Amino acid sequence: MSESIWQVVAEVNGVLEASALIGRLHAEDIPAQTEEIGPNTAFPMTVGRLGMVRIYVPEEFVEQAVAIVEHDYTDDLDKEFDEYDDEFDEYDDEFDDVFDDNDDDLD
Repeated sequence: MSESIWQVVAEVNGVLEASALIGRLHAEDIPAQTEEIGPNTAFPMTVGRLGMVRIYVPEEFVEQAVAIVEHDYTDDLDKEFDEYDDEFDEYDDEFDDVFDDNDDDLD
């Protein structure tokens, strides 16, 4: 069995960002690992190149991983937020109607 050659698909600033990206890749069943660059291994830093972390995947997953790394999830989050916002507005309107009816009873 031959070993896979691992290739860099991203360099991110800090372990937190790297962990999030690794989690996203793993969620898509893409094996991934990190390599911290510079003195970051002994003294955790997030300043400039000192805090850089490389993300590696096996070469057979590079195309799929790059698509995930480069995808802008902002639109996805905006759509999801809009759905929750619309749902909240419906509940808010119902809530206001109930209290408006109760205010009429007090008059």
